[in-house]
Amino acid sequence: MCAEISCERRTLTQGADQLSARARCIIRLKEPVVTTVRDYGRGTAEVAGVRGLAWGSVNTAVVDAALVLPEVGRGPLRALGIEERRIASAKWFKTPDIAVWCRVEPWMSTFVDAYTGHVPGFVDGRSCRNVTDWLRQRSGAWLESLEVVAIDLSATFRTAIRQMLPAVEISVNHWHMVKLGNQTLTAVRQRVICEVLGRRGRKQDVVWAHRMMLLCAVDRLTEAGLHWLEEVQDDGSFEESAAAWAVNDHMLRIQNAPSIDKAQNAGSASRWPSPPLS
Repeated sequence: MCAEISCERRTLTQGADQLSARARCIIRLKEPVVTTVRDYGRGTAEVAGVRGLAWGSVNTAVVDAALVLPEVGRGPLRALGIEERRIASAKWFKTPDIAVWCRVEPWMSTFVDAYTGHVPGFVDGRSCRNVTDWLRQRSGAWLESLEVVAIDLSATFRTAIRQMLPAVEISVNHWHMVKLGNQTLTAVRQRVICEVLGRRGRKQDVVWAHRMMLLCAVDRLTEAGLHWLEEVQDDGSFEESAAAWAVNDHMLRIQNAPSIDKAQNAGSASRWPSPPLS
């Protein structure tokens, strides 16, 4: 209420640069709240509890911020990620024309902005044609802005990228490389144990007892873990397993290197010599 008798409005709503009309939270508080939910994926209720706000206040701030965001996929992208995902379990359907049962696996391919995590789009299936059709719908400027495309170990995706974007660099997902290296190391260890011992590994076999230790990076092992690893390395009967571990560890150090120069010198950072790269 206005105490001035000559005022015609009589009532007013207080406002300021940091506090809009009828608002309860200042803009300086809303910005970190929205950033925490949008960029770091924290829950609305969790952020509200930490900040001492009501859930509705946080949700309203997030919704208002989402309305002014640019449309995903319209702006230029520097790095694009393509990931295949199974959206449901495989099902069997009977074709009515020829009465034959067919197995259907519902897959989808998701396109992700590697820098922001936004999803520009997705298509049904995981074939080369599905990916190329989606890329053909993008503008020429959008395609020219791409510098790197990150994929899994899929020859289908690599073929699609080479057809549509021959100038971009193809990067492989770090998780898939680690998984492939661990699977190869495990296969070599199992084969060598069968060849040397004529049976499967047992507790008394050092290379079998510390099999999980072989899958860990050296910089993550404790002193006890390093001692067990040395026991495996010193066993002359399993030199092939030790060589496979050295290759896998060398690959991990290359992937964890922050730059290309440090990746090229990653072999000198280990206490065990790395095999030469062909």
